[in-house]
Amino acid sequence: MRISFHRPVFIGDEVSCYAELLKVGRTSLTVSIQSWVRRGVGADQIAVTEGVFTYVAVDATASRGPRRPRAESTRNNPVCAGVTPADLRASTR
Repeated sequence: MRISFHRPVFIGDEVSCYAELLKVGRTSLTVSIQSWVRRGVGADQIAVTEGVFTYVAVDATASRGPRRPRAESTRNNPVCAGVTPADLRASTR
């Protein structure tokens, strides 16, 4: 896990979080997450936090085990797949 805090988030900021699945293993998932804010009435988004997180599937005894399959993935969902903060900023101009 690594996380970077670039700027503070203030009360009243509009916060948007974006996640991208980087790696799928037999017992784990690695995800990149970015957080952006829009301050006040401004249209510009500011990057405030980003990180890469690895989630490991464990059972009731805290032993690693295969992760449960998910029925539907956002990878094949055209609404979610490949959308980045830059894409969203470009669409609001």
